[in-house]
Amino acid sequence: LQFLYFIGVPSGVSASMFLLYVGVGIGLLAAVFAHQKLWMVWCGVVLVARGLRRHVGPHIGRRGIEPRVRDVNKEVLKGVVSGLKGVVHAVSPHVPTFGIRSENVELLETPEEFLESVVERLERAQTRIFIATLYLGTSKRCSRIVDAIDTAMAASPGLTTTVLVDYGRGQRKENGESVLTLFAGLVRKYSAERVKIRMFMVPLCGATFRHAPATIREIAGVQHVKAFVIDASTLLTGANLNDDYFTNRQDRYIWINDTANVSDWTASLISVLADFSYRCLLLDGHNEALTPSFPHGHSHPIYSGPSPSPYHEFSEEIVAQLLQLLDVADDIPAGTDTYVMPLIQLAAVGLEHEANMIVQSIITAPVGASLTISSAYPNFTRCISNAMNSSGADTIRVVAPAEDANGFHGAKGAKAFVPLSYTSFLASFVGSLTRRVSIALWSKPGWTYHGKGLWFQNGTIIGSTNIGHRSTSLDAELSFMILTKSEGLNAKLERELRLLLNDTTETDVVSQHAAQKYSTKVVLFFITNILYPFL
Repeated sequence: LQFLYFIGVPSGVSASMFLLYVGVGIGLLAAVFAHQKLWMVWCGVVLVARGLRRHVGPHIGRRGIEPRVRDVNKEVLKGVVSGLKGVVHAVSPHVPTFGIRSENVELLETPEEFLESVVERLERAQTRIFIATLYLGTSKRCSRIVDAIDTAMAASPGLTTTVLVDYGRGQRKENGESVLTLFAGLVRKYSAERVKIRMFMVPLCGATFRHAPATIREIAGVQHVKAFVIDASTLLTGANLNDDYFTNRQDRYIWINDTANVSDWTASLISVLADFSYRCLLLDGHNEALTPSFPHGHSHPIYSGPSPSPYHEFSEEIVAQLLQLLDVADDIPAGTDTYVMPLIQLAAVGLEHEANMIVQSIITAPVGASLTISSAYPNFTRCISNAMNSSGADTIRVVAPAEDANGFHGAKGAKAFVPLSYTSFLASFVGSLTRRVSIALWSKPGWTYHGKGLWFQNGTIIGSTNIGHRSTSLDAELSFMILTKSEGLNAKLERELRLLLNDTTETDVVSQHAAQKYSTKVVLFFITNILYPFL
């Protein structure tokens, strides 16, 4: 009943079809009380959602499994992409636009450059540090991040640091350590007022997941925002802070240097999420590790009891603050030749701003243009395939990791099927299109691929989103649309894309999927039809 409450009761549904799927779902839920099998709860809930989605269509109730795309004037967006001046503010009434100078935009190319630039800038920080990431590893390279913050804090007494990670992934231990132990020394040395460690738990379904294990809660949604603010500079990226991302995991990295309007907004967003997060503090008798506790009472709203009202109040409050960030006035100084627009996604509380703008960017690509979409985990929604079918672009290319470049390559057990699943997703995606879209699979010996975003005429979208079901419906995401009139910056973006394409091969994923063994196809059928919303 709670699940149906959150998705809403859609209109126009065949009564027999509706009762069939609800009945099967309730039957499986009833079996749970008899056998205490958590996986049966999962299958029951997913089956109901799957049935409603298939037979009702892409727009379901309050949340919607697919994003509800608002009508945006196509000619306005085409004007933005091709002309820019004077019409940027009309992209959407809820997209703040910041004007910057193209010479302040710096693109990095390798994981090593990413690590060195972050460490160098952290050591020189003077006023503020904001870091948002899924998690922080515990290797020596990752410790350089903590050491650099320590160096800066010691040199600048007025410096404050805020680190935002996911509640589940942030507590996952590697070699006996986690974020809670890595930053304990800094909090003890400089106080919890100057070093703020926060863990955000995505609010999903009220009290539904309060008894679920940590890994299940991660499946249901994570804090996936990736951004760095160091003084007045902002790093836009999709990379996490772990050894792979510093050595052999290819991602994207764009610094916007010495630009207060972008850095102030990004710092404000991280602050809002941090205010609704667990505070990690040193408690008496626990000096070696921080302890997370929720500030608005004894626990996070999803643990506050069977009543959904705390969840609703929590959701309304965070949405109100996020909407305030989206409603800030445009800041376009004289001499601007480049425009930056932040895009937020937190579908768990009904905010689907990023997904809407990505779809509109695809649809409104000018006739004759080329469009490239990259995802580390290409499980595209129906809205994306519909947008590509309607796009004015002459050529559309999808860049994704080959199976040997997928982050789950070499995993054991059920996870070994994850790379194959994304090939299956791509094959289904290609089959749903009414136009030709080339699939370029990225592969480099010993490397994995994590790049994501869009490249289009005079601009790009970069950020944390994988442009898939998880990003659209479950995780907290942040991306930035960059539009420019600068030939120099456009050349840098073209070079970035060209370097990525150098390691790709155009692939017929439909034939590749068809060549799989029958037993493999059976497993993939289960994964792609039941677990697809969570991949």
